[in-house]
Amino acid sequence: MSDNYYSSENVLKEGDIHKFNLIKQVKLEDNNDYFVLEDQFGIRHFIESWHYGNYNLEIGAEVFCLIAKVNCTGRIYLEPFHPYYKIGEVYSFNKVELVESSTTSLTVTDIFGNEITINATSDQINVAAATDIVEAIVIGLKKGIPELEIFKIFDIPGKQYH
Repeated sequence: MSDNYYSSENVLKEGDIHKFNLIKQVKLEDNNDYFVLEDQFGIRHFIESWHYGNYNLEIGAEVFCLIAKVNCTGRIYLEPFHPYYKIGEVYSFNKVELVESSTTSLTVTDIFGNEITINATSDQINVAAATDIVEAIVIGLKKGIPELEIFKIFDIPGKQYH
């Protein structure tokens, strides 16, 4: 561990992007596999490796990560850049299911087949019922899964739903 671990100069701030070195993969006492990532200050961080199985991460690689969260105890949560999706970009997703209940939502699949639920308005659900493709904006990533908002669904000529 670095002598400067608690130095105010060696701070990773929430929302920042940093390069990490993927040092190794280890199994901890909880019986889960973790990637060990080292930051530019020599401090090591752990992320559960199973969330990133489709990322093709290799030992020795440089991995760019978003500092997704820093909790009240100082624990840092990293989110490696997705190999396909970029935050703020719009992508087409295959619709799987519409759910109309007290909260209206639809389920889509990402490029790896993960099912993602998106909150939707009644109008968006009505339009989505007639199509198999939903355009959504990636507003975040969490444990390798895109967090989405409906960008638009095209079905009625000249009318866009946001």
